[in-house]
Amino acid sequence: MNGDQIRDSFIKFFEGKGHQHMPSASLIPAGDPTLLFTSAGMVPFKPFFMGEQTPPSKRLTSSQKSFRTTDIDEVGDHKHLTFFEMLGNFSIGDYFKDKAVEYCWELVTELFKLDPERIYVTIHLDDEEAYAIWRDQIGVPVERIYRYGDKDNWWGPAGNEGPTGPCSEVHYDGGSERGCSDGRMIPPETLTAQARKELETGEPLPIDGCHPNCDCERFVELWNLVFMQFYQDPAGVRTPLPAPSVDTGMGLERAAVILQGKNDIYETDLFVPIIDRVCKLTGKTYGSDTGTDYSMRVVVEHARAAAFLIGDGVVPGNEGRGYVLRRVIRRAIRHGRQLGLEGPFLTEVVEAVIPLFSAVYKELSENREFILRVIVLEEERFAEAIQTGLPLLEDGFIPLHQRLIGYVDESGLSADRLAVCLERSTETIPDWVLEKIKGSITGRLPSEKAEQREFARTLADVETFVLYDTYGFPPELTAEIAKEHGLEVDMAGFEREMEAQKEQSRSSASFSGSMEMQTSYSDLGLASSEFVGYNLTEQDSTIAAILSGGVPVDHATQGQQVEVVISQS
Repeated sequence: MNGDQIRDSFIKFFEGKGHQHMPSASLIPAGDPTLLFTSAGMVPFKPFFMGEQTPPSKRLTSSQKSFRTTDIDEVGDHKHLTFFEMLGNFSIGDYFKDKAVEYCWELVTELFKLDPERIYVTIHLDDEEAYAIWRDQIGVPVERIYRYGDKDNWWGPAGNEGPTGPCSEVHYDGGSERGCSDGRMIPPETLTAQARKELETGEPLPIDGCHPNCDCERFVELWNLVFMQFYQDPAGVRTPLPAPSVDTGMGLERAAVILQGKNDIYETDLFVPIIDRVCKLTGKTYGSDTGTDYSMRVVVEHARAAAFLIGDGVVPGNEGRGYVLRRVIRRAIRHGRQLGLEGPFLTEVVEAVIPLFSAVYKELSENREFILRVIVLEEERFAEAIQTGLPLLEDGFIPLHQRLIGYVDESGLSADRLAVCLERSTETIPDWVLEKIKGSITGRLPSEKAEQREFARTLADVETFVLYDTYGFPPELTAEIAKEHGLEVDMAGFEREMEAQKEQSRSSASFSGSMEMQTSYSDLGLASSEFVGYNLTEQDSTIAAILSGGVPVDHATQGQQVEVVISQS
């Protein structure tokens, strides 16, 4: 089955079981301030589960566009995604565990024709009802039923509050040759006893043997059946829902891996045409080099995600959804550069995404020009950041810290040696930035060698902040590049710098300050600026004046904080 056939057969199966097919909702959740994105199939149906609205049917099915931010930095391996499609069937106060499990087994073994001997199931530690259904009603042998605690087999809520409950997962065994522990499985009863002990002590214990939730790539999680029984409020308090319900989720991409007999999601028909486009652009072959393959997967996955996000109305920005999109696009561009793509290229990759999915998601073809235009503008903006910010990071900050590490390893780092290191960086780091670094680290040099090494291998908060604030470099991208050189980033310090800047902005916007600024502007004798943003996304404009500390100046130098008055914005 190809991806379209898997999606279509799933929906038709549940329509045949009396479920109403619901179209995918937007990636921007409607009326749900607790969520940044639609991150699961049940998100559009939360009001139904909570009894706030009446569903069009008590049985629903859908293929829902979903986006999760938690795995952005993991994308590039064989299994992590930001954007994915979630196939699901939902019972809102109708059937519960027995029917959910029965439908699951019928679809997997009869429609998809998967070998029952290769199917393992997991349940919540204390869900005796689900255990009995799988063992007695379905006939799954006890040696293939595993119990886990809340971390693995309790789902939700999606966001700070919402429906939640225990879950049962269906895993497909890819074969012992793909696993760990020489193919040896830990017995379910041993794992159960260990899970209960972990629950008592609160301490994770090492697991001796392979199992369905193992991090090795032997098992693929195919389907998650969530038994919605509770509503959890922001304080974590759970109360029973008006009626027990069912929320299931099958990732289309994972289903394609199993049903197409592939090793990973990027070998399926959902990704191969996009990978082929990247290969054509770069002249490189996928599968020939580990580093090349990693960067190709980043470009392909992020291009797909960006197309869907923009198609649903998200545009790059510095906060919220816009910032996530900007991160995704800029991470893709950076890995494209590692593949040798110097000029704008991401639109050509997105051009391979749109026709692949537009038959199902028409918003991609309908918004094609808008999607491509947004990508082009962001590529142009980031090209400027790359041109100025990347040399500062790779030729300035990283060599500085490598020299500091060298001093530590040699005989320790003293204040004098620190000063020498900073002095030697004047050709690659602007003076105003060096002054900020000195101000940030003065008096913070540890005396112990181990602590000195940690100090030396961590980019100071101000370094990450300057890259972001002045050059538009996302801190996550700075951290990724630093990691490639064995360095870390002080993210907590960066957040403090950001908060300090916000506080400064709030202070400067106070009543007295704003009146002073108004006086400065009026003294210039300028007409008011014309806002053209309702009709244009960019506009050339004349600089009418420059203010430094409220005083008009003729020019500004790098690093100087000034206000620029323009005729149009």
